[in-house]
Amino acid sequence: MFDWLESLLAANPNMQFITQTHVFWGYNYYQGVELFWWENFTDQLLQILYPYIDNHVLSIGAHIHHINIFSA
Repeated sequence: MFDWLESLLAANPNMQFITQTHVFWGYNYYQGVELFWWENFTDQLLQILYPYIDNHVLSIGAHIHHINIFSA
């Protein structure tokens, strides 16, 4: 996935784009700090996006996963 993204951005350096992922990359601050991606993958994604950051319009995550267990 990262190889595809990097080659797409390199082939279209002036293209504006939105990133969309199933779960958010980086840190989530909903009800406390959580990290959904391993840090090395977030770092790798940011290294790919950084050269094109002026064309990056928005990042969207579909949703987050929480399991709430209530005792009776």
